[in-house]
Amino acid sequence: MLKQNDRIKTELITALEKGDVAFLTGGAGSGKTHMLKSIARQFKDSVILSPTGISASNVGGQTIHSFFSFPLHLQQAESANIGIKNAPIISNMNLLIIDEVSMVNPLLMDCIDVVMQRIRKNCAPFGGCAVLLCGDMAQLPPVIPTKRGSGLSEKDVLSKLGYKTTYAFGSKAWQSIQHYFELEGSWRQEGDAEYYFILNQIRDGLLGNQATHLSQALSELNKRCVGRNLVMDCFTTLASTNSSVSEINVSRLSQLTGPEYTYDAAVKGEWRDDLSRAPRQLTLKKGAQVICVANDPKKQFVNGSVGKVVELEEKKVFVRLSGEDTIIEVQPNRWDNWQYGWDDVIGKMSVKSVGNFIQFPLQIGYAMTIHSSQGLTLGNGVKFITQRLFDKSLAYVALSRCPSMNKLSLSQPL
Repeated sequence: MLKQNDRIKTELITALEKGDVAFLTGGAGSGKTHMLKSIARQFKDSVILSPTGISASNVGGQTIHSFFSFPLHLQQAESANIGIKNAPIISNMNLLIIDEVSMVNPLLMDCIDVVMQRIRKNCAPFGGCAVLLCGDMAQLPPVIPTKRGSGLSEKDVLSKLGYKTTYAFGSKAWQSIQHYFELEGSWRQEGDAEYYFILNQIRDGLLGNQATHLSQALSELNKRCVGRNLVMDCFTTLASTNSSVSEINVSRLSQLTGPEYTYDAAVKGEWRDDLSRAPRQLTLKKGAQVICVANDPKKQFVNGSVGKVVELEEKKVFVRLSGEDTIIEVQPNRWDNWQYGWDDVIGKMSVKSVGNFIQFPLQIGYAMTIHSSQGLTLGNGVKFITQRLFDKSLAYVALSRCPSMNKLSLSQPL
């Protein structure tokens, strides 16, 4: 797996150095984010973008809409404004990386392409800039709001514009991809080959490759995991809606005796709450289950570690991680709102923090939404509430958070 990934990385860098457009994919836990970060470091004046605040924060980048000054509503590519503050960066950048491309709709992809061609005064795809698109089309889909009022829905608009799908691969820009690379294997499920095989069957089925394999895989999971009583400590419940998650967390926290402690985040400059999983107000009790939402610089925990609160003070939080004897003091974490800029004096791109958010990197961890769990490894087990799934890909995302089938419970058959 390591040798294959090294080969792919070398071939990708070679392609991007020529100014080509490439697509990097792979199943959950295959190392896509790690590789794109590594590749970005190889290029001067590279820009990393992602469709959501949290995913952008995870890769040290900026959201697509904020970087290109796009409105949040749909706009036709020809109408996109090119007189934007980041025009000098777009003119001079050597590499554009777009992560979580499964969540990008085709019109947005074409807008990026057209704007870059116009700003760079180059009619080649993306204005002749090297582009790395990264993501897994079996994971979270583009967010297309439901119809409100008497007007057309966004899906209807895309259809009227000639798009046959809501995914980025339906765009004109997608046709310019010259290189396809797929990472195989999974660091997350490397200890459970059978579960990895089943997840691969589900992924293949979602991608339209093997519908019969998808049916067989779901049948096996249902047989072994529906109604399973998880005996391990600190498992996490995954649900598709915020209301379900909130109900579980509030209920479980209220069952604990003892005083509540509330910790307010320190916020400076420009900040949006979707840039961090940590809440502005964190309310805890002794004994509460928490999940860590950042990697600890001292390597005491990682993003996704689960534990129990053992002691609380006015400005301190102490946690015992599941499976560990040691009690750790959790230090506040700083998240930055990174934005790319351009220095006219020296003629170079810059990356600066325009705002920050400091809070304990914790949230109540009895339950979380499937969207919030993307990118996490929930090693203590997953109870998956299978009801109210509004997209099949949510099932794959939820299932692939768990490292082993023995640590998975399904509320109902999939």
